[in-house]
This record gives sequence, structure tokens and C-alpha cells, in this order.
Amino acid sequence: GESLYEYWKDAVCKELRGMKGWILNIASLEYSKLAKDLRNDDDVPFVDVKFLTAGSSASSVYGKQGRGALFRYCAKEGVTSVEDVKKFDYDGYSFSKSDSTDSLLVFTRSSAPKKAKK
Repeated sequence: GESLYEYWKDAVCKELRGMKGWILNIASLEYSKLAKDLRNDDDVPFVDVKFLTAGSSASSVYGKQGRGALFRYCAKEGVTSVEDVKKFDYDGYSFSKSDSTDSLLVFTRSSAPKKAKK
């Protein structure tokens, strides 16, 4: 049988190829597999995002929180360019020019936020 990725991949890629501009991938690694073929398509500028806390991306929870915060930021600020995305500064995260490339934006913070006391 066909997996869900195989079933949806062509439809998702076709839809994304039909869009104007660039694509900011803030999906989880699992869901971004659907559009992996677009990363090699010169006609579709595809930019991935990575969140590092204390130099590590080990915590999926922090990555999920970072992606959600970036999504809210982009919607609230009306982000229209990669340069706008680089201005994201939330919960201690800031853009790391030295860790980033044209196709990967890395946001770092020195430590996780303190847990609220109960």
C-alpha cells in the first residue's frame, strides 16, 4: 500500500510550485518530508528554519514552540521576505548569521526559559 506521504506528496508539491515567491518551511521534520523534492527545485526558493537551545536542537518541544512562535510572528508582522524573518526575536531566540545559510535560517538562544513555579 501507499503511505500517506506518497499519497499526498504530488498534490502538495504541485500546490506549492504554483505559489508565487518563496516558501518558509516551519513544519516539523516529519511533515516537511512531503515537500522534500522542492528543495532541489531552483524555481521554488525553499527556506528551512532550525532552533537551537544552548547549541543543541535535541528538544523537540523547544523546536515546536519556536516554530509556533515564528508562525505567530510572521502572521502578526506581515512578513514578506527572508530579511523580515531574520528579525524574529522571541523567548530568547535570535537569528544566528554564522550558523545560517541562504536555505537554512538558524535561531539560537543560550538557555531554555525558566519553568514557572507552581
